[in-house]
Amino acid sequence: MTKKAGIGKKRIHIERSEGNRLLKCQLTPAELLACGQELADAHSEHERVTEEAEGMKAEFKGKLQIEEGKIGRLSALIRAGYEHRQIKCETVKDFDFGQVIVTRLDTKETVESRPLSDEERQMDLLAQNKNTPAPAPEKMASPDMDPPSLPPGPTDEIQPSQVEAALLIIKSTKRASVSSLQRRMRVGYTTACQIMDALEAKGFVGPMVDGSWEILKTE
Repeated sequence: MTKKAGIGKKRIHIERSEGNRLLKCQLTPAELLACGQELADAHSEHERVTEEAEGMKAEFKGKLQIEEGKIGRLSALIRAGYEHRQIKCETVKDFDFGQVIVTRLDTKETVESRPLSDEERQMDLLAQNKNTPAPAPEKMASPDMDPPSLPPGPTDEIQPSQVEAALLIIKSTKRASVSSLQRRMRVGYTTACQIMDALEAKGFVGPMVDGSWEILKTE
């Protein structure tokens, strides 16, 4: 609003206006109290939001770790081009050749080939002894009968052809054992042991160690 006033011939020009300006104002005690309460509320809300953010951060961090694990595992699979799975396999123990062969049944691929262990050889010998029939009981001699003659020695019952056949088996299999001779020559446990004793006596094999004999010569 503009007011103009004139006194006599002298003209005075005055202009007045009203508006708001940002000025310093002293806070009253009531305003100070209200500000303090609002400050306390702001601190409480800040702590709540901070805790919520930390919780969300931990949650998302866990999710990120899971996804990072998937990425690492899949990347490793792609680089390697294979993974390990439970596959049904067949294990064959060849006591003649002294080998154990493991074959996977889905692809028929040999996954393991190793010599028989000493424990496996011993178990085979025990099984052979268990399956060998016991000798028939001897009949009591009558007083009127002549006394029986003494049985021949251990090597007297072995034929030279049996020793030669055993040498051929040992030469082809490169293994000297009682179980091998039993299977290939189709003889009993006692006969196979006598053949091995004969071979040892002739210097073809050394003394028995852990169910097998060291091959010294085959000619």
